[in-house]
Amino acid sequence: MTTLLETAQAAAQAALIPSELTGARPRRTAVSKEDIPASIIAWILIALALAASIWAWNHTAKILHSRAALRVDGRLTYGVVTEIYKSTASYGFSVDDRSFTGDALIPRSNRRTFDRYDRIPILYLPSDPSINHPAAWEDSTGSAYTAFILPCMIAFFVPFILVLSRRERQVVAEGLPAVAVITGFRRGKGGQIVDYEFRTAAGQLVKGSSVDSRPWTVGASLCVLYLERNPRRNLQYPSTHFVVVG
Repeated sequence: MTTLLETAQAAAQAALIPSELTGARPRRTAVSKEDIPASIIAWILIALALAASIWAWNHTAKILHSRAALRVDGRLTYGVVTEIYKSTASYGFSVDDRSFTGDALIPRSNRRTFDRYDRIPILYLPSDPSINHPAAWEDSTGSAYTAFILPCMIAFFVPFILVLSRRERQVVAEGLPAVAVITGFRRGKGGQIVDYEFRTAAGQLVKGSSVDSRPWTVGASLCVLYLERNPRRNLQYPSTHFVVVG
């Protein structure tokens, strides 16, 4: 018995598979015009991650060096907490009638009992009182490493984006074309998700999906590309990010 999928594929095979997909593989590919801004953003993120990592490294090294100097040469005085913001405290103190300020992460053990205008012991360098730290909050040294949070977040997403981009480009360059039939729709984070299924050249029935906001109907046909060695890696063509050139 002829299925809906087989009927749709037979009728749409010639019309739906573009001529650029029938030549030799691997195909030459290029970033689509619509995706150029996204590619620029990806490279900007890479540059930001590098710059932020360099800054974080220098910032952390400076803080740790200051902490070490305070342990060796620091002098003790008392200051007053001026502001509290979530887990961070700002404080002020005086040395030789000159006022200085500082900020530090409040240790977890002090957060419930700590308040504004509390008096706290401060270690400072006599040669430069602007280098200072609460004497009893040595564990807040860990706050030096918070500078790496942003670079790490960027560094996590950039490789993720690059891997996805490389995988999509590989399917566009090496994939076999096929005609798929739409089997349904659902909502996703990127918008409407179109579910489809197709048969490979070897006769295997494979399912796939893509984000597509166009008004498709169940039973409509579209062109897909799939990797012969792993048909589950497939995508709708034209691809979102890459086009075949030459």
